[in-house]
Amino acid sequence: MLKKLIVTLLLSILTTAALADYPLKIIPLKYRSAEELIPVIRPMLGAGENVGGMNYQLFVRASDQGLRDIELLLAELDRARKNLRITLQQDVARSGGSESQGVSGAGRAGNVRIILPGKEPSGSGGLVIGGRQEDSLRYQITRSTGSGQDNTSQFINVLEGAPAFIRVGQSLPYVQRFLAFAGNRIVYGQDTQFLNVTTGFEVLPRLNGDRVELEIAPRLSFVGNRGVQDVNFQELRTTVSAKLGEWVDLGGINASRDEISRAILETASAQSGERGAVRLKVEEGR
Repeated sequence: MLKKLIVTLLLSILTTAALADYPLKIIPLKYRSAEELIPVIRPMLGAGENVGGMNYQLFVRASDQGLRDIELLLAELDRARKNLRITLQQDVARSGGSESQGVSGAGRAGNVRIILPGKEPSGSGGLVIGGRQEDSLRYQITRSTGSGQDNTSQFINVLEGAPAFIRVGQSLPYVQRFLAFAGNRIVYGQDTQFLNVTTGFEVLPRLNGDRVELEIAPRLSFVGNRGVQDVNFQELRTTVSAKLGEWVDLGGINASRDEISRAILETASAQSGERGAVRLKVEEGR
């Protein structure tokens, strides 16, 4: 079967080259396969020139100058691949704050007693107007702030020109409830599913001297305060060129949200913000 395939390839090259009197040359390869190199060589061929091959052999029909150009190209490309170490950092910082203020208590206007219901005061804070406990107004303001941060660092060793993939996380169960008809009855049931909350990236590096071009798609996900009902994630896909050993920023996010609610003699506001950044570094592996 292998011999038949080689004969077929050679016949194809001989047939194509019938219009040109170029000798057939078989070029052995050391590190790269013919399937990798043929798409790179083919665009540089002239009229009547052709290239084929399989495994670690190239079958070439080309002019003397064409052969020299191909051999110069192979001297650059047909070399041992380098191991690369790719480190990816994904950082998310969150901050938030809230403020509420309102008036509660009771007071009299002539023979009329006015009651202002409100939230139970926390502690003894607030401004109290009035002398007696039953006839006093309380103005209270409450503020709270909070912050959190997620920092993820991952690395993977990969051969240049080869795709790599890394992902870590957890599978979280969640229950789906449903109603179904069974004859003339309605049946209640539930089904347990699993949601993958993962962080990682896919990458394809190509080395060119001391620079590397990467096709990369990082993803960061984490569970919020409400568990599986509150899963946050960030994802991007890009192609960048970086110098070996230097950190490169891939992207980031800046988000903020303001909420205001009002009631009679009460007001509340909340603010939240989120900042995220993704960066990477590529080094020669050991």
